[in-house]
Amino acid sequence: MKEYIDRIGKYTFYAGVAVAIFGLVKSFMDRRGLPPGVCPIEDNRYIMYAGIILLLISITLDFVGDYKKKRQQRGDNSDE
Repeated sequence: MKEYIDRIGKYTFYAGVAVAIFGLVKSFMDRRGLPPGVCPIEDNRYIMYAGIILLLISITLDFVGDYKKKRQQRGDNSDE
């Protein structure tokens, strides 16, 4: 079960980083065609939110995986 959680955590981290990079690149590309004073993030807000949510899920899964690893090392396997 721990390996499964670790694997999902890694994949969500990679997906979160990819979405965040895509959102930043899209913002910089959109900024070139906008007049001064216009915020390019407004149109890409949902892309940024998706990247942040994926990274938060990755952090949470990493904490859960570490918790399960520490419990297993102590010998307390009551949930498995």
